[in-house]
Amino acid sequence: MPKRFSRMLAFLCCLVMVASLLPTSYAAATDNIENAEANETPTAIFGTPELGSNDPLWSQTMEHHINKSTVPTDPRPHATGTARILWDHDYLYARVVVQDSNLYQGAGGDHRYDSLEFYVGTGTSGSNQWRVSATGVFSGQAAPGRAAWTQITETGYIVEMRIPKRNLILQEGMLTFEVYINNSTEKGGDRYEVVSSFGDPDAAYTSSVSFTDSLQLTLANEVDNRLSITATAGPGAE
Repeated sequence: MPKRFSRMLAFLCCLVMVASLLPTSYAAATDNIENAEANETPTAIFGTPELGSNDPLWSQTMEHHINKSTVPTDPRPHATGTARILWDHDYLYARVVVQDSNLYQGAGGDHRYDSLEFYVGTGTSGSNQWRVSATGVFSGQAAPGRAAWTQITETGYIVEMRIPKRNLILQEGMLTFEVYINNSTEKGGDRYEVVSSFGDPDAAYTSSVSFTDSLQLTLANEVDNRLSITATAGPGAE
């Protein structure tokens, strides 16, 4: 066999081998990226947002999916959402965007209506629970400084909540935290689904085990020197 032909054949064989390896290597790299993202520690950065103002601080902190349902196979419409968390030395702040095609928009603020529940710290009987409805009606715990802004959207609703620290010390480190979506029909008073972000859905009122130390509080890369003013006007503000 001529040397030139042998070299060409060897070169072609090498190309075939390299080509066969490329897809596997690419897939492995993609899997590594996805696994890294999935295993990333949920965080909240330090910052004091203005509620109801589309504050740019929200875009700087991590987005957390709210998609663990108590009834994943139920044929009725499901609610899902995303949450962004900020903190300072006196309050936690949450912005939750909910997707809900069957939304109740009347009075009523407890767990039987479309609403959000926030659980902060271990508490004495389950976590400390804060609740606000899709239309801005508070229920659950109350404390000075509690505030919320809500807005009904074409696809659901948005809630921005300010949660007083009460007896907690807010500082860098791990925090026991959870957010639930209570999902009812447009009639209200008939909750059939609870959706969680960090731990088991509809379990926080008795135990924080599934979401203990679920959120890491971190400092921001840049200091925000603005004067913070909480919005008190507009839909659902209180």
